[in-house]
Amino acid sequence: MFELVFGSLIFKTKMPNHEEIKQGFLPFLNDDNAFNTSNRWDCNCDTTMHHEDLNSKLPWNLFFQNIQPGLGPYLQEIGLKQEYKDKIQSYAWANRYHQGQHQEVHAHSGDNNLVSCAYILDQAGENTAENDGMYGQFIFYNSASEPFSPFQMHLFEEPERWTARHNPFLQEGDIVFFPSTLNHYVTWNKSDTIRASISANFRILED
Repeated sequence: MFELVFGSLIFKTKMPNHEEIKQGFLPFLNDDNAFNTSNRWDCNCDTTMHHEDLNSKLPWNLFFQNIQPGLGPYLQEIGLKQEYKDKIQSYAWANRYHQGQHQEVHAHSGDNNLVSCAYILDQAGENTAENDGMYGQFIFYNSASEPFSPFQMHLFEEPERWTARHNPFLQEGDIVFFPSTLNHYVTWNKSDTIRASISANFRILED
């Protein structure tokens, strides 16, 4: 499903062969030695990003063998020129959220990244509006589009209509592609089960 979010095109779809990918990653998701707790940003999730000794051990072939049915249509829809489609360099890492862990507002626009994605690898429960993000929600955010400050929100009957946040309601097996400049964050995991995801960046290597 293609959708405009704050003027940016995103693409949410199902990851092919999700169960096979999940089974390949499960030994690492259940191993505390496979992750480091992030202390580089304002977050506390477990991650393999910036830990190449850990990240290199994960079965990335399972992930990248199945990503093209989603990445290809997205690059086509945003109009990437054909001559650049063979010059894409990718980098992926895994994140793990225990109860109380989260990810701060950030974007992936560094290193000349063009497109990024988030893939929900393991989530015990269904993430819906009804359960209010019990397992942590992936949220797009645009502070420039909020016309009123957080301190003024109590003045309105429907304050949520004025907040510049968009929840694509990602469930296990879903993957969403988006421009690397688009800010996003992950809310606190309120459950006692682990939420695990894979993130990736795609950049163009120009001559």
